[in-house]
Amino acid sequence: MRSVVITGASRELGRASADFLYFLGWQVVAAMRSVDAGLARLRAATGAAQGDPRLIGVKLDLMDLASIPATANAIEAAVGAPEVLVHNAGLAAAGGAEDTPLEAWQQLFATNVFGPVALTQILLPGMRAKGRGRIVAVSSVGGTRGMPGISAYSASKGALERW
Repeated sequence: MRSVVITGASRELGRASADFLYFLGWQVVAAMRSVDAGLARLRAATGAAQGDPRLIGVKLDLMDLASIPATANAIEAAVGAPEVLVHNAGLAAAGGAEDTPLEAWQQLFATNVFGPVALTQILLPGMRAKGRGRIVAVSSVGGTRGMPGISAYSASKGALERW
């Protein structure tokens, strides 16, 4: 069975992607901060029963880099090396460069760049050993074209784009 890991799978684009791939027959590993609430939304949307082996929730907080190895271990225990890893989770912040606190910059880069890199570094060797796989990074027009008023967000998505 083909497996996909989707970060930020509890809401919006991540949830829509998880729903769609579940309906196509994929085994979906939904990585999110609030697993119980997120899985409840996914089950309601897909009709999946509790315990359905094609819909698995794992806790992921990209701002907590120390927790990412445990998330990767949970993913590998559930599905082995996934066929697809979708970096969808993201954080946004509005404000000019001089108005955005350094802490906001750190949170944006942790969520939008450093967390995805850390998760990929752990999962990629298994994907390579399997001999196949894809990594998808969801970005934004703000990452391809910097925009005033969202400079920190644009910078983080630009870094994700270049990575």
